[in-house]
Order: sequence, then C-alpha cells, then structure tokens
Amino acid sequence: MPFPLLTPEALAQISIGEIQTSKKGQRYAEVKFEGQQPIWQLTREALCSPWQAGVFQKDSTVETRQNLDLHCTEELLETLDQMDEYFEKELKKIMPKAQYHKLVQRDEGFPARIRLKCNAVGSTACRFWKADKTPLGDIRTIRTAGVQMIPCVCFTKAWSIGTMCGITCEARVCVITEEIGNSAADVFPL
Repeated sequence: MPFPLLTPEALAQISIGEIQTSKKGQRYAEVKFEGQQPIWQLTREALCSPWQAGVFQKDSTVETRQNLDLHCTEELLETLDQMDEYFEKELKKIMPKAQYHKLVQRDEGFPARIRLKCNAVGSTACRFWKADKTPLGDIRTIRTAGVQMIPCVCFTKAWSIGTMCGITCEARVCVITEEIGNSAADVFPL
C-alpha cells in the first residue's frame, strides 16, 4: 500500500494553520498531518458511488472540479466521525460563528456518505485506474454511478463561506473495480 490507511490514530497528527483569505474572499486554513499533506487510502475495500459525479446545475462535461459521493463502510464511519468531532471543535475556536459542515452526510433512508472533491486538471487532478492497472480518463469522462472504487484522498484545507465551515477532502487516486471487498487493494502500488 503506497498510501497510509486512514485510521483514528491520524487525529494525533493534525494541525490547522492560520486563517487566510483568498483572492475571491473565501477564508481558509491549511490542514496538515505532522507538517505535511499526505495522501490517505480511505479503506481497504471498495466503496460504492451512488450516482454520477458532477457539479450542481453546471455542465459536468466541462467543469474541472466535481463532487464524488461514496457510501461509507462502518470502519470508515468510525474514523470519519472522530475526525468530524475533532474538526468541529477546532474550527469553532478559529471560526466561532460558523456552523460546521460534516465530512459524513447522513440522510434518512440513504447510507452515510462522504463527498470528495475531484479535480480534472492540474497537479492535484484525481487519477482513475482500473484494478488491472489500466489508467482511465479524468472525472469528467469516468462513469461513477453504481461503481465500486478505492479512493485515496488528501485533506487540504478548512474553509469558511458565509455561516458555514468545513474541511475539503480531495480525491487524488481512485481505483475502480468490479469486485466488492478487499481484492482491489492489491493493485497498489500503481
């Protein structure tokens, strides 16, 4: 496994930097783990993408940054719930008026899910691979609805927009597999 598996122990490594303001006016702070922004493998087993990645009310064939939702396993939920608890507490200290938007979304009647940001271009573009190590296209050309994949992610920043705040979790590598379970983990390293 070229990327460390995300576990609750990672919480001891997290630090949130100083608040900065982007050119567009968004407030943000870098998130680091022992001074770095490592890529983490979210799970050993493939997660299901319930629908096609995209951007709300925009043309997903041209947008270079899209949302990818994945259902969470119980093991992943345990880790992400602890991260949400930590980030909510820490962001309240530096953004006291903002309401925290959790990494894990729970809607009645649907499995819990995490929303990843996927860049299509640039140095942080998400690379998609088949389990047989065949490279695939970018997020704009990959069919994600109903697909199983193992995501590797980077927690990049804490953000604040209006009365909301949260953490950006970017997909950097996704291995798409037909298999359910641990078999797709064997494709690493790519």
